[in-house]
Amino acid sequence: MIARFLLFAAFCTLFLSNMSGLSTAFQILGAALVSLSAVLATLAGKVRKESLTPGEWMMLALVLFSAISGVATLDPDVLVYTLVFGVVFLSIGLLRRALSIDEITDICLKAFIVMLLGIFVTDPAGYIAGVTGQSVYGKGLARFNPYDLHPNLTGFIFGAGTVLFYQRSLGREMRGKIIYTVLAALSFSVVLAASARAGMLAAVGAYILFKLLGVRLRFKARSPLRLTIKMLGLLAGLLLLFLALPTIGEYAVRILDLNNPRRGIESGGTGRVALWELSLEAIGNRNFAELFFGTGIRSSSAHKIGFSLESSYFTLILENGLMLAGLWIAANVGALIRFSVTHDPAHPWKATAALLFGFALVQSIFNRYLLAIGNPASLLLLFYVAETFFRPAKVERKLSPISRARMQSSQRSIEGI
Repeated sequence: MIARFLLFAAFCTLFLSNMSGLSTAFQILGAALVSLSAVLATLAGKVRKESLTPGEWMMLALVLFSAISGVATLDPDVLVYTLVFGVVFLSIGLLRRALSIDEITDICLKAFIVMLLGIFVTDPAGYIAGVTGQSVYGKGLARFNPYDLHPNLTGFIFGAGTVLFYQRSLGREMRGKIIYTVLAALSFSVVLAASARAGMLAAVGAYILFKLLGVRLRFKARSPLRLTIKMLGLLAGLLLLFLALPTIGEYAVRILDLNNPRRGIESGGTGRVALWELSLEAIGNRNFAELFFGTGIRSSSAHKIGFSLESSYFTLILENGLMLAGLWIAANVGALIRFSVTHDPAHPWKATAALLFGFALVQSIFNRYLLAIGNPASLLLLFYVAETFFRPAKVERKLSPISRARMQSSQRSIEGI
């Protein structure tokens, strides 16, 4: 339906949200497309009637507190962004009731595929220079920034794309596994090309958390042939890793820019440690009302407080207050744990939720993209917020044809009584 296409167009548009000279226009267009998609879905009678979820109640409180803060401080930027954020989240609530979360994830994935392929068509030279760790005279490492995205934002977006594609590669036929594994590798290579170390760490960290919390790849371990192939593949991989270790080490030092005095080992997290100290000082200087309720969405931008926070956690505390920041972080951690230990083949979005929240929690230590609407990864995260926060991860398994027939027979018998 048209609403699906408009949502797809919104995700694609938000990839361009940092285009030089057009960033504001693309961000407004992306928000407008999401809202128009929700309006059309509502007019078509596709929106289900259901009560607000705990995640939606929390977001409603966040928007309300932000609006009150904007009025109290007479800050037009906070008021405008709060209004836009509120409209977009209202649209998310409507679309979540018109489309399943699996459908929304698939729409986002299609946008990722289009924009990922677009990178290799529009700027192959920049990608190759970045992924091979080339340097630019007078500037240092050539960090890839497709669509004029900041390298850190590139790492966030395509790191999220990596975990999305990885999840889609699980439990599919062999052709699907290969396609989505290749797409995950390509998406991660964009993170490498941008030298976005937070994105690399978050993507790998999400996978490790996902595995440690109990979700495992499903395969027929009873098959001797499959087990033998897997063991031989593992041995071959370890051998290749041992032989290539010096080359891998050299590449890692170059692509991670560890010898750069501004980004290297002794740079204090590329200056982040000093910025985090300033963030703690700013929190300590707040009065009770500001500390508890925050000062509104986007009130802690660098041009307002004089420095960049470089962490979603400090951003949440300053803008939304300790109460909502604590709830938000607890809800992320809770969703990560619940959906990691839940194996529900009928609803693959639950594994996606675990990976996405794990990725976002790690990435948010270093960047401030956890709560936003200006990029496709953050927008998708908000759909998962509305769907999952503080809600149980019920397992709904697919029924076999025999079980389904028995259930239908029992139902007919009950109806006949």
